[in-house]
Amino acid sequence: MNIKKTALLFCVQLAAFPAFAQDSVTIDLSFQPNQKFTVEESFTIAMDMDYQGRKTSELRAFLNAIPDDMKMRSERVVKVSTADLAADGSVPIELNIEKYRNFSSENGSGKELTRQEPSKFEGVSLLATRSANGKVHYEKTLGDSKIQFDDGDVTDLLPQAAMYMDLDQKTFEIGQTLPVKMPIDDLSDHQLSESVNVLFTLKKVEDQKAYFDLKVQPETKLDILSGTNAELLGGGTMIYDIKHHYIPEHDTRYVLNTSTQVEIGRLVLSASTDISTKVTLN
Repeated sequence: MNIKKTALLFCVQLAAFPAFAQDSVTIDLSFQPNQKFTVEESFTIAMDMDYQGRKTSELRAFLNAIPDDMKMRSERVVKVSTADLAADGSVPIELNIEKYRNFSSENGSGKELTRQEPSKFEGVSLLATRSANGKVHYEKTLGDSKIQFDDGDVTDLLPQAAMYMDLDQKTFEIGQTLPVKMPIDDLSDHQLSESVNVLFTLKKVEDQKAYFDLKVQPETKLDILSGTNAELLGGGTMIYDIKHHYIPEHDTRYVLNTSTQVEIGRLVLSASTDISTKVTLN
């Protein structure tokens, strides 16, 4: 067999041999320069309250003034584009808020949530930067709008920056579980300011995407108020795009259960939070 035939046979055998499976992933959530993508986010909170114990006349009046159940939903669509990498390592970001709507209902007032006025942010465009150390900074509002933002407002529009800062640069092997600190205020509509450990497990890597299961660390207790017992449960799934360094899909459900001493009874609250995020490269 001559050299050419040997080389050809080797190439055919090599092409037929299965590629080595990627068995570890390092999460890189830095915004890449010159990218355009659309962020669609739905955020729903449902709360049910119940008082357990004897009711005085004053307490009955108080309980009648607050809803037994409440449901709120926020829907956002944001177009995001990044520019060239700056000399200091920062990435300029332009955000166009195409949709920012809020809905709510109380005490079972119809199955459909009541549509409210669009947020003042809807239709606004702005410039921001992501510094080399991962911080997002507001620069200015574009066009005729007089609305001003702070760094926190801009970060909230970018779920990848808001919820997953502690996930950045972590390395997972398939089957490995690591704790990731996540801000509880994003799960409770900014009513709390704690962080909790969410356990991320890398389930598989396929077609340059990493698939994760998420679960709140068991027996997670929260220190909210004196006389209140609080526990957080839940989890979900997340997909990470290895090639393009972003999170295209994220779906989670968290449940916060609290019990507060009130007069001679307890006020029991169960609040569920559903977050669904889809990011599409344009």
